[in-house]
Amino acid sequence: MEFDRTFKGEISDLVLRAQMESFIVASWLIKRKDPALFIRFREFSTGRERLFGEMLAGHAPNDEMKKQATKLIDEAIEEAGVHHIDVATERGDAFELRIDQMADEVFGKDNMYYLLFKRLSDVTHGHWRIIAKHDLLKSINPMQNGLYDYKENSNTYAGLIPSFMAVNLSLEIMMAVLADIDAEDVAELKKVIEGFHQYAWKKYLEYYNKYVISNETNKTDE
Repeated sequence: MEFDRTFKGEISDLVLRAQMESFIVASWLIKRKDPALFIRFREFSTGRERLFGEMLAGHAPNDEMKKQATKLIDEAIEEAGVHHIDVATERGDAFELRIDQMADEVFGKDNMYYLLFKRLSDVTHGHWRIIAKHDLLKSINPMQNGLYDYKENSNTYAGLIPSFMAVNLSLEIMMAVLADIDAEDVAELKKVIEGFHQYAWKKYLEYYNKYVISNETNKTDE
C-alpha cells in the first residue's frame, strides 16, 4: 500500500507477486496438514543457505572471504537448531510440485490465484509490457506509430488493485490459519476478520466498477 501511495508501481507489483507465491504455498501446506512438509519447508531454507555459502566459498579469492562464507553456513545451521551433518545442500525446489500444481490442488483448475500469479510474473522476469509500462513513454505523435522513448520520471502509479489484492490475500491466509484452530478464544477474531474480508472485497468491487471498468468503456467508446 505504501508503494502504491508513493508512486512506486513497479515495486508494488513485485511485492504483490512475492506475496502471491507465499500465499499459494502456504495455502497448500495448510490444506495438506502434513507436519513433515512443514519440516521440509524449514529444512530446505537452511539447505539453500548452505548451498549459497558453499558456492561463495568456492569463488572466494582469499582465505578471509572463504571464512566469511563458512560463517554464513554456520550461522544458518545454528539458527535452525540442527547439526551440520543433518543439513543437506539443497538445489532445485522445496517440494515435488510446481506452483501451478499447488494452486490447482487447493483452488481448482484455472483458478484466479494462479492466473494473477502468472500475470504478475511479467514484472519479475522483466517482460516488454512491464518495461514499456514503467520505464518508457509512448510518443503522442501519430506519425511515429507508437514509438517509445526513455521516461525521465521514474515514478509510476500502479492503481489501487495491488493494495486491495494484498489486503485480501493477507486476510484469506489468516482465515485459513484460524480455521484450523478449534478454540473458543479465536471465535470472535474469526468473525471480525471474515467481516473485514467481505468489506474489503466490497470496496474493491466499487473501485473496480467505478474506475477500471468505466475507463475501459470510455476507451471503447472513443
